[in-house]
Amino acid sequence: MDIKKIQYENDILSLRYKKNLFFLETDQIYLLSNISLSNKNFIIADIKKLYIKPYRASFIGYLKVNLTDKQYEYDGTFFTHNINGKAKLTLDKNILQYYLYGIKSNNIAPFMDYLNEKIYINKIISNWIYKYIVAQKYDLKYLFGKINIKTGEFYPKQIRGEAVVENAKVEFHKNLPKVKIKKITVSLKNDSLIFGLTEPSYEDINLTNSSVKITNLLTKGAYIEINIKAKHYIDNKVKKILKAFDITLPLSQKASKTSADLKLTIPFVPFSIDAKGHFVTKNSILLFNNIKFKTRYANVFLHNNIITIKNSNLSYQNIFDINTTGVFNAKKRVYRGNIDINKLSVKYKNKFLLDAKNIEDKIKINFKKGTISLPSLDANMKFWGKNSSFIFNNLKKIYPISPMLKRYTIDNGNINIYTKHFKSFNLSANIKHNQNILLSQKKPIKEFNIVAKINKNGIFAKTKDNNMELNITKRIDIYTKDISFNLANKTNMDTNSSKSLILRAYNSTVYLQEGLSIPTNQFSFFTNRDKIIFSSIYKNNHIFYSKDANTVNINTNFITSQYLNKLINHNLFHGGTFRFNIKEKNDIFQGKCDIANSVIKSIKKGGENFKINSGKFDFYYTKNILTLKNIILKNNFSTLVGNGYINLKNKKLNLTFKVTILKKLGKTINSLPFLGYILLGKNGKFTSKAKIFGSFDNPVIKTDFAESAIKSPFNIIFRIIKTPFRIFSPSK
Repeated sequence: MDIKKIQYENDILSLRYKKNLFFLETDQIYLLSNISLSNKNFIIADIKKLYIKPYRASFIGYLKVNLTDKQYEYDGTFFTHNINGKAKLTLDKNILQYYLYGIKSNNIAPFMDYLNEKIYINKIISNWIYKYIVAQKYDLKYLFGKINIKTGEFYPKQIRGEAVVENAKVEFHKNLPKVKIKKITVSLKNDSLIFGLTEPSYEDINLTNSSVKITNLLTKGAYIEINIKAKHYIDNKVKKILKAFDITLPLSQKASKTSADLKLTIPFVPFSIDAKGHFVTKNSILLFNNIKFKTRYANVFLHNNIITIKNSNLSYQNIFDINTTGVFNAKKRVYRGNIDINKLSVKYKNKFLLDAKNIEDKIKINFKKGTISLPSLDANMKFWGKNSSFIFNNLKKIYPISPMLKRYTIDNGNINIYTKHFKSFNLSANIKHNQNILLSQKKPIKEFNIVAKINKNGIFAKTKDNNMELNITKRIDIYTKDISFNLANKTNMDTNSSKSLILRAYNSTVYLQEGLSIPTNQFSFFTNRDKIIFSSIYKNNHIFYSKDANTVNINTNFITSQYLNKLINHNLFHGGTFRFNIKEKNDIFQGKCDIANSVIKSIKKGGENFKINSGKFDFYYTKNILTLKNIILKNNFSTLVGNGYINLKNKKLNLTFKVTILKKLGKTINSLPFLGYILLGKNGKFTSKAKIFGSFDNPVIKTDFAESAIKSPFNIIFRIIKTPFRIFSPSK
């Protein structure tokens, strides 16, 4: 039988039968089949070839038709668009159930391209099925579902399937390298497509236990979940992944590995990304602006641009070690949180500027500016490229944790420290210090503006007005100009340095005690361990002081009366010169004083002055006893020779003088009021001896012939003998 053309509704078909084979062809199909009737109700078709032209699909198998119940069953193979496999189909009351299995292919792109032409599939879903995942081999274990051929309903939540993809490359983001996966097990169930990944790797990062899942695959509200699990450094590869999803992490990692669990939820309509992650690292080195930090442990939670850090540790060299909990805004690149300061230490050669432990504080880190702020301490640390800085805006706040500030009682002002590679430091400071040692125009200097450099060679500092310089290398060099020194109060002086010290001062005054000062045009002070050398020059006046472990020596040239009056802050002498030589050993002082051509002024208004053409005396001092010997005072009229002692503790004195009157002056003795007063009694008789005793403040003179309280002449003599000791008293 051969029917060339049959018109049926809008279709034209041809039919031919030969040797039990039916050939049927229409515009839609081509069929070659053997058909038999098992009974009047059943037809069995042995399909040699069925080609559905619109779908370019070929089938070979058996079709059973129940004519009574209008049920159809197909069991066979199929081939379409570069894929082939087996199929079992049943049609019952418009419900077509399909079970496809054993499907093989090395490229499913032609099939998916065709499917996209025929039915609508969300573009992103379609891309994930065959464009984002490209493999060498596809193996569909099975695909089961059903379709209402009358209404087109395909019951998406009842579709089940499983496939295996081998040697795949997966594109998670267009700006990222592809992930290599040895095998992907794809499961379709409850409208979800689950990708199980075997041996996944991103570049050299192992992503074992990572997974991908598309939920609501064939219904509304489809979204994809990407779970990335890895143990790897936070390097540029990892940061690039986060950056692709608009998450900027300003840190990198060198040592140890971070355990990362990152979950990306991506709704397809409208398209968005929700990122959540948990990162754990231990004993790691972190890099921030190429500066190395250490962490013993860190626990980090990520939700899009918000990164929460819980009970995490961070340290830098020997400078700080903190535990912190807080929130990092990756978009603003700012971290705010609480910290427990285990250690905060800033020092130079074992000198601590800061030394804090076990302190609770707030912290703010601005990663754009590279700053770390401690608000309660009003302190900022900046780590930026090669340069870093420590800025302390209020010394009052860091004073309790600063041994160096405590040592010098500096509790007001600010300090800025800048460093490059932490090998050299630049310092700028405004220090308001309530000290009484350094003076300007007799007033304590209360504020210092200082700039300094610190490097391997030492410390080089100066005030901004250039009136003071400090250089600390193998020794300490200090230079001052127009600055005086009050050494009466030494409580704030640092005397514990093992370095030698040289101080050079110009246009200065050294105040030793109340009423006692040394004015100088220039002086130098040197100390090294037990050795001290002091030299002062004022015009032509020179004082030299030296001390070592055993002895002290004090010497002057013939200093002028004007200079001596400045030293003792009293206008006592007029004209002449004075020389002192003093030596101390084992707490015993001995010395000499020489006087030439000077006048001692009376302390009483209108009183007598006492001229000394030449004078000298020796003294010894130990255990508060000043012993005077060989006192010789000469002028044109007389010579006074004496000895005695003074107890400086209870201010008692005992001095004896022998007086010699020149014979040629005997006739005029009565015309000399001063000598007449001291050497002659009430009856005007000659006195050859005088004894001075009593108290320091109220001395008494006793002559050979009369006894009376003669205070004015004694004061003149007593000033001579106590002047050198007043300057160099060891208690001062």
